[in-house]
Amino acid sequence: MDAFSFRRLRVYRLSLALARYAYEATRGAPSDARTVVWQLTRASSSVSLNIAEGCGEYSPKDKARFFRMARRSSWEAVAAMDVLVELGAIDPKTRQRTEAGYAEVGAMLTTLAKRFEGIGRGPVEFVRQRGQERSEPLPRPEETSAARNDDAARNDAG
Repeated sequence: MDAFSFRRLRVYRLSLALARYAYEATRGAPSDARTVVWQLTRASSSVSLNIAEGCGEYSPKDKARFFRMARRSSWEAVAAMDVLVELGAIDPKTRQRTEAGYAEVGAMLTTLAKRFEGIGRGPVEFVRQRGQERSEPLPRPEETSAARNDDAARNDAG
């Protein structure tokens, strides 16, 4: 059994996939956009790092603080992608493919933070449930539930 419980969290695995995607999406970016590319890759990897650090904390208040920091980093990554699209450094479709993933990560981190702050179900129960429920392979950003819901809505409408 893995001693690092954060690896069992779906939000952690999805954040890793998004960080990988950010690195891949910016490989061909022009050198004059390198500061924003650096900011994007730093913010996207910071999401995973803060999730792991939060899981390593003892007090629920400290855990919630790190989950909130991870959420802010996901928002920062989306904003960096917006800037890169405006600069013409990445394709708007690249940003569109990641937005659903970052929205899902943000929602899961909000839920985690609130639960560790004492709002909703108890934090230990939640983490245990998440660790047991999720054992699927690392998701791709375009395979998030938000993207599947959009596809289902389009199919229902058409």
